[in-house]
Amino acid sequence: MVAATDLSIEREDVRSPVARDLIDTLNAELTLQYPEPGATHFRLTPDEVDGQRGVFLVASLDGRPVACGAVRTIAAGVGEIKRMFVRPEVRGRGISRVVLTALESEARGLGLRRVVLETGIRQTAALALYRRTGYDPTPPYGEYVGSPTSVCLGKDLVMDDTPDYVALLRHSVARAEPALRAMTPTAAAARPAPGKWCPAEIIGHLIDSASHNHVRFVRAALENDLVFPGYEQDGWVRVQRYQAVSWPELVTLWAGFNRHIAHVMESVPADVRRRPRAAHNLDEIAWQPVPRDRPATLDYFMSDYVAHCRHHLRQILGATWDADGSGVS
Repeated sequence: MVAATDLSIEREDVRSPVARDLIDTLNAELTLQYPEPGATHFRLTPDEVDGQRGVFLVASLDGRPVACGAVRTIAAGVGEIKRMFVRPEVRGRGISRVVLTALESEARGLGLRRVVLETGIRQTAALALYRRTGYDPTPPYGEYVGSPTSVCLGKDLVMDDTPDYVALLRHSVARAEPALRAMTPTAAAARPAPGKWCPAEIIGHLIDSASHNHVRFVRAALENDLVFPGYEQDGWVRVQRYQAVSWPELVTLWAGFNRHIAHVMESVPADVRRRPRAAHNLDEIAWQPVPRDRPATLDYFMSDYVAHCRHHLRQILGATWDADGSGVS
């Protein structure tokens, strides 16, 4: 891996000789890899990376320009990562990840809350990098609609005061939802063993958890304690007969509810989330309990919710369901 002290990243005019040399080298490489007509998308104009609508970055290793990347605004609150490139002789040293992180930071500075990108089906290293750093499939957009060699990905940016578990919850929903939808209703209603919940009941339980914790999180933002009623989980699942509900509708409800909970989490001010609460009953209602005599925070309770959700997703989808995504199992 490259040492941070050896690598410098600076904004660069996309028309400069340094920028043009890197871009021309990138274009030549892509033209060889994708000879099909219309398979390459090179457009990036100076006004799109003028510092107001976007930026172009150049990374230098020991003073030599070796990598580049750009972010440009394409819609309100949405940016596109473009022209990511690392010279072949210095690949495999983590430079692309450093450049990507810098571009995401620039995107936040531009007020963008989401970034999207396009890469090619043959860019296996790039695809692996983007999946490791939280990018999920997104519908083709703009010039990439109908392009058979394009892969479009997107990522919601964690703002500076937003906890990591919010991004992890959004990422988990985005990764799990298509996998759950791929299950047949028969498989979703099948119990793995007598007395065990079937996948539909597990998702139903996660919906129950979402409904209870939605109220808890909002109340905690308005009140001074973390004392909330519990609920009889098995009874709630039994009464609602989730295995008899339409499986696609159940998945839609779970996914939508959790996207809203991520929004609620993100909306609570950091000082409220982090304030120690002496009065709580997280020894009774948290998935990973906090002793009653130890202060607890809403921040912990929210992160515990996400961990609980991912625990049950592993029960349905397997221990490695997100192994190439967030890197958190």
